[in-house]
Amino acid sequence: MVRPIVTCSTEFLWGVGLGSAVKALLSMDCDGIFVPTDSIFFPSRLEKEDIYTIKRAKDSRKIVVGTPEKDINISSQNPYVSEASKRAIMEVVSFSKIIGSDLLVIDPGSTYIDKYAAFIGIRRLIEQIKSEGLKVCLKVGGLVNSEDDLRYFEDVDVAVEHSGPWRSFRKIAVFMFQEDIDDRTLKELREKGFSGYLVIRPKILRYDYNGLKHFLPKFMYRIYSMW
Repeated sequence: MVRPIVTCSTEFLWGVGLGSAVKALLSMDCDGIFVPTDSIFFPSRLEKEDIYTIKRAKDSRKIVVGTPEKDINISSQNPYVSEASKRAIMEVVSFSKIIGSDLLVIDPGSTYIDKYAAFIGIRRLIEQIKSEGLKVCLKVGGLVNSEDDLRYFEDVDVAVEHSGPWRSFRKIAVFMFQEDIDDRTLKELREKGFSGYLVIRPKILRYDYNGLKHFLPKFMYRIYSMW
């Protein structure tokens, strides 16, 4: 049985700098690294050393980038919010191209005026990003919250959160969860034949390197043993 790609978030080492967080995760036993780009975690100005570190990490790890999840709503009835959200996402697209990310997870936000019109707008943005040569995954559970909604996004991979309606989706490429996930959920994913990205994110931003080095390998071993 093919096991999932266990991917650890740089959020675990929030505050040490992006490059340092990536270097620390490289010393762990994870298959990939997840880079969120909300302003609290992502530097407003990237140093060349950070870019170099992430590019080097790609030699041995999968790199998954997530667009901002806070204050983003590309389907907002306020055109200023909508355009600002699109610009923020396209800035992350540029970053993903520079580092050569393996996957970009797009969070479109959750509010809209007309759902069909919102889907058309999201679809256009996804097509624009795909034309840049990036592999794209759409985060569902907010605006897109059912298998029926996916008929508008038939050729787009899906990312879900453990706290969302993930059981309603047949094919999942990315499953995001926190360290309190239960064995029953992991077994259910195994039985579904899940072999995509398992993205581990911290419930509380409390880890330093030594604490993470003590916790993360044991946690990942627990996951690996399920497959």
